[in-house]
Amino acid sequence: GVRSILCVSDFPTLHNSGFESHRVSLKDGPGNPPEEILRAVGILADLHERHPAVLVHCAEGKSRSVMIVTLYLAKTRGMRFEEAFEMVKAQRPRAEVDYALWDLGIALAHDETAPHVAAHLH
Repeated sequence: GVRSILCVSDFPTLHNSGFESHRVSLKDGPGNPPEEILRAVGILADLHERHPAVLVHCAEGKSRSVMIVTLYLAKTRGMRFEEAFEMVKAQRPRAEVDYALWDLGIALAHDETAPHVAAHLH
């Protein structure tokens, strides 16, 4: 049922594959602009609304992709980042978010001044 893909690494997108494909280049560790994190979450929100089964992937499927899905859940369900992570981890036991991404995810999830996810939809 997957019809859309969000890649959060430097892998090439699959523009001619029949999937709706988007990429936001993120990295593990410090240095990711918060705007890019929120842009990825906004793209995920848009894709999920139009095609509920979305593949979000990175290099190993345990840090960047997990952080984006976790932040999406926290923002859209009004949950704490830590609670949303536990939901993701229950489905993806190898989830292990990089320390810098974790800190950024918590800050963005709890920051009431950060734009709402809907503001970043394309």
